[in-house]
Amino acid sequence: MGSEKLQHAKKKQKIKSARDKMMKNKNIEKGLIIVNTGKGKGKSSAAFGMILRCISHDMKCAVVQFIKGSWDTGERRIIEQNFSGLCSFTQWVRVLPGKLKIKKETSLWQKKHGQRQKS
Repeated sequence: MGSEKLQHAKKKQKIKSARDKMMKNKNIEKGLIIVNTGKGKGKSSAAFGMILRCISHDMKCAVVQFIKGSWDTGERRIIEQNFSGLCSFTQWVRVLPGKLKIKKETSLWQKKHGQRQKS
């Protein structure tokens, strides 16, 4: 058992060394856009799980949520009340088939980061 653990540790160290060498000259931060689509459940859970991970690492993030109707969502309330400095939230509401409009945007995040609020 001891030799297996030692081999595993050596293998992981080799992988880490290769990764560190590759990352040594990387100095550009890039953004990432993730779009969750499809039938069934799990899209919002996956998206808000990712947002909470970003927030916990003090990363700037934004949510664009497309919803049917104009009901209030708990996810929006939690983010706006507790994390508006890190995460902006835009909610698109379906008004007519195929037509979308912006319901509201988080203004605190936009003001903090020098962006204009759209109406």
